[in-house]
Amino acid sequence: EFLDALRNHRINAFRKRMRSADVLIVDDIPFIAGKKATQDEFLHTIRALEVRGSRVVLSSQVHPRKIDGLHGDLKSRLTSGMAAR
Repeated sequence: EFLDALRNHRINAFRKRMRSADVLIVDDIPFIAGKKATQDEFLHTIRALEVRGSRVVLSSQVHPRKIDGLHGDLKSRLTSGMAAR
């Protein structure tokens, strides 16, 4: 959705929708490894949701510390929460 919003010049609508959620659930976090713009946007979204008191739920087959290509700030943010199998 992020890439589609960029291509179609709808990034502001995308941000508004994602950052106004009560709960954001994202599957397959390793997918964004190595994608700087996507990781930057995701980190800003997580921060905005945190300020609102919203929840962020992520899933991954791999612990965030073991995902190569994740931005340091994002990796830190993802490992600061609760991890469960």
